[in-house]
Parts: sequence; structure tokens; C-alpha cells
Amino acid sequence: MRIVISNRYRPFSHRKGISCLVPGTTLVATCYPTRTVLCDLVTQKTEEQEHPLLAPCDHFTVFQDLERGRVQIEGSGPCGFFRRFIEGRPPQDLERLSFGVSKQLNWDFVHERCDPREIFPLWHRLAQLTSYEEETGKGTLLAACDNDLQPYLDLYRAGFESLLVPRAQDTDYQGFKYPPAKHPLAVVSAGLRLRRLFLDQARILPSLPPQFPAGRLTQAKTPFGLLDLEWSKKQIRRMVLEVGQSGEILFDFKDVKRFRLRLSPQDRGHVCSVEERLIGEIGQRLYFDCFQK
Repeated sequence: MRIVISNRYRPFSHRKGISCLVPGTTLVATCYPTRTVLCDLVTQKTEEQEHPLLAPCDHFTVFQDLERGRVQIEGSGPCGFFRRFIEGRPPQDLERLSFGVSKQLNWDFVHERCDPREIFPLWHRLAQLTSYEEETGKGTLLAACDNDLQPYLDLYRAGFESLLVPRAQDTDYQGFKYPPAKHPLAVVSAGLRLRRLFLDQARILPSLPPQFPAGRLTQAKTPFGLLDLEWSKKQIRRMVLEVGQSGEILFDFKDVKRFRLRLSPQDRGHVCSVEERLIGEIGQRLYFDCFQK
């Protein structure tokens, strides 16, 4: 039995003229009922598309669909119902992150609340879909902030506008001290660092911020295979590892001395010490739970 995240990454807005990054591309789409404007963040080329309607649109919604890698625009009114798509890159085998928040992702309210439990899973997802090499070195965005969430939140507020549209500098002049990014997409790619708070190579919950006492991370790549993990009350609760290659398995747990290892959900399993040498076979599924300090 795998650990499952049921949340759907589909932030939306009813605001006419909202802009969003087309997942997996360098295009920013500004959406209206009768017009779509596409701007390339790399070439700065702009393309306008007309969509005539027989009557005004009363109900209008734009979805940034991070599940299917596209932007969905729909509306209705005296003109009838319409729906159109801007295709990006369909996601494949991506990690999923959740902190148990199930509120609707109406972006006008999400942005106002600025709750990292809502924002970070979307930022992390968008970063996986974005092809951009983040700068390296001491000046790298979020290079060394450990489990302090404030630099992440400051970068989000300074580096994004509209519906997760990245920008190289804070054009709202809010007073943040971050240096301008070399490219707007570097702000998106910085979201990949979020995962290191919960899983860094073989280290489990190495820098868990107190704002995330519970959560799940699934389909995460480790040196030993794909890992699903769940934590609650700021402690690891259970893990499922799908072994990617035969050999020794050794995770680095924080404040854990022993755990139970099972070969199937029905198996009674046995208690292992964190120093115990575990050997896994490719394709095998291992279940870890009952963690003890």
C-alpha cells in the first residue's frame, strides 16, 4: 500500500486579465474571455490570439493545471459555454508534496493568506516542470537558509506576481533585500530546494520547519529508489520504499533509534536499529513504521 496524496494542483482565478506561467514552457499567458496574450520570458516575443464571442462572458475562470501541464480557460453566459487550452508539458513521475490543506486554490485568496502550506506544494510542482538551470555559488537563491521559512516566503512575495508568474526583481518595490535573479525562471527553479527540508538524499526530515508539523512527500527519488514518506507531530510516521537497485539501504533518521520493517502490509515485520545493515532487492517494496526515539 503506497502513501497517497489526494490534493489536486490546479490553482485558479476568476479575474479577467490574470496571467500565469504555462507549465513546462517559458510562456506567460494573459487570459481574457475574447483574447489570449502569450509572452516568451526568454525571447520576449509576444503573440496575441483572438477568440470572438457572440455575447459578453459572465462567468470566467483560468486554471493553471499542474496535473496535466496546461492552462485551461473557460467561461459561460449569454454566449453559451466555452473552454480552451494552452498546452504545456505533461508531467511524468513527479514528486508530490502536501501539508494536509484542502482549501480551494482560488489564487486571489491564496495570495492574500500567504500560507506556505498552500503555496509551497504548488511552487515545488511548478519547479519540477520548469527546465532551467539554477545559478550556483554563494549568490544562489535560497542557497543556505536551513529550516528558516522566512527567506522562502520573502522570495515568493518578491519573485512572483499574478498567478505564479516569476519575475527577476520585485517590481512592487516592497522592500525585500533579495538581489535580482539572473532570470525570472531562476525564481521558479528555487522551489526545488523546498524538498530538501523534508528529504535530502538519504536524510529524513533533516530541517523540518515548525510550521509543517504534518505532511506527505511521495514519489521522491533517493539513492535507493522511490520513497513515499509521511510525518505527523513533527516526527516521521511511516515510509514506503520501492527499491531501485539491489544493495545496502541506510537512511539517516533524525532523533530515531529503531523502527519496524515489513515486506508487505500484511507482514508482522520485525524491529530494526537505525544502525542495522539492510539489504534490498530491485523491485522489492519495503514498509517502515513504528519509529521510536
